[in-house]
Amino acid sequence: MCGIVAVVSRPSTRASPPVSEVRSQLARAETALAEGSEPTLAMDEAATALEALEGMLRGTTGLRVLLARPDVADELATAAGRLDLAVARLDQGVDEEVSDLG
Repeated sequence: MCGIVAVVSRPSTRASPPVSEVRSQLARAETALAEGSEPTLAMDEAATALEALEGMLRGTTGLRVLLARPDVADELATAAGRLDLAVARLDQGVDEEVSDLG
């Protein structure tokens, strides 16, 4: 027996996200982590913004934006590094607060 399996997808009907909205969500995440006095709230706000950003860039519509605008892809990569550092700082602050309690 021989079987051939194929998956055929439909073209996306979703519009490509505006670059301004991509940048806005990215800035929202960075601002939340930079200005958040309460680590849990800051992380929640940043996560919400990043989930929205991920939703915008998901699939072929998001890929088209990143391929058409390599500057945006570079901005995302650079911002990811800054976000990683901001999360590490928050984590360190929480660790210091916990050690002060003990």
